[in-house]
Amino acid sequence: MWPYSELGIEATADERAIKRAYAVRLKQNRPDENPEGFQRLHEAYQAALQRCRGSAAAAPAAATSAAPRPLPPPAATAASASQPAPAPPSTPAPVTFDASAFLQEAVARADANEPAALRKWLESHQALWSLSLKTRVGQHWLAVIHQAAPPMPDGCFDEMLAFFRLDHAGAVPDPLLVAQRRQRMHMAWHLAPARRDALAGLLGARSVSARKQITRSLRWLQQPFRWPVALWRSLLPQNLRNMNNLILRLAGQPPVELPPPVDPRQQAFWLQAAHSGLFSRVGAAIVGARVAGALLLGLLLGVAFGAFAGMQGGQFAWGMVGLLEAIAGGFCGVALAIMAWSELTGWQRRPMPLKGAVGWLHFALVPLLAIGALIVVDATDSPMAGWMLTVPALWLALARVLHGRKISASLRPWLRLGIFLIYPVASLVASAVQVPVIMGNSLAAAALLAWTIDAWRRVPRRQRALA
Repeated sequence: MWPYSELGIEATADERAIKRAYAVRLKQNRPDENPEGFQRLHEAYQAALQRCRGSAAAAPAAATSAAPRPLPPPAATAASASQPAPAPPSTPAPVTFDASAFLQEAVARADANEPAALRKWLESHQALWSLSLKTRVGQHWLAVIHQAAPPMPDGCFDEMLAFFRLDHAGAVPDPLLVAQRRQRMHMAWHLAPARRDALAGLLGARSVSARKQITRSLRWLQQPFRWPVALWRSLLPQNLRNMNNLILRLAGQPPVELPPPVDPRQQAFWLQAAHSGLFSRVGAAIVGARVAGALLLGLLLGVAFGAFAGMQGGQFAWGMVGLLEAIAGGFCGVALAIMAWSELTGWQRRPMPLKGAVGWLHFALVPLLAIGALIVVDATDSPMAGWMLTVPALWLALARVLHGRKISASLRPWLRLGIFLIYPVASLVASAVQVPVIMGNSLAAAALLAWTIDAWRRVPRRQRALA
């Protein structure tokens, strides 16, 4: 009679015999090798235990009811008749399996990065020997990693998938998404504050200074984003380079959003600070912070030197304050001019469609400067003033026509030096031969020629784009 026939025992077997028979049959019907046979064996085992325990509980009750009891006295009988009958004993509530708590503990145990210990712990839950419950918990695990992606190393993640039989083909609807979540959870596990030193070692930090620099950058990425703090840290260009290099090494190229505990606003700020340029919101904020810092430093130095001069002469030297502020302001002005010119050069190098006012300005900026220079050189009494337009036009034209060309590394420094020396060399030649008009016209013509070559080169691309 089932379930005893499934276990291979008699119907009168006690609980110890049932458990012994179940242990013997379990070796022949392991859940990972014969899931259907294991399911039948487990159901028979539970049914046999229930019948054995039910018959054991019914035997004392029957013996008690068969024993004769003396009649109570009349007064006690009347008193008991007036009291309500005692309530029947309540049956114990069925034990439910808390899948959320189970998965939370699994994530906590996986933090030690011991896949074998995690697998042993997973297999110790007898409730998950039921295939239906195990399947439901496995689907819940997929929902958890899709929504939250808790930190977990690769080895433990693979053990979780293998335990729930989600590692074979067709077990999950989107294997690519699971692979992405696996990588994100592994990265989140490495980014934990307790593993900063280990992560610095994995990133190749050998010296103590390099390890400190990487751990400091990781700490900055994991702090809540605040504009004043971020601008203060971005005053040093070295911090921008270090943060950008670290983010690209962690997030790849193009970078993806790093998992917690990294603040996404921190990641976005440092990437934009390194790549967005001067005329973006982040770039302008950093430049403004640096200018303000330089002016404040000049003010403090001026006050210090003025006070020192006052101690020597008896009167505060306000002239020192003005001098150092003027030096700081001039330095900031030169730096801003260089950065603005660099941004303009980069903007001219990039190809842009002829759409709108910005597209036409990008296309016609060089000829406009060259034509304006020709007008100033030929139509005014100060031809040297036109060179202020001629040299920028020639610079931008050469930047456009040489962009994308293969230039040897040994030639590039000389080319940059030659561009910087255009104005002084031409001025010397014009002063020596007393022909500034001819020199100005020649430089403007060279700028127009370089721009024409670049425009001719870009025309086929534009035609192919329109086709």
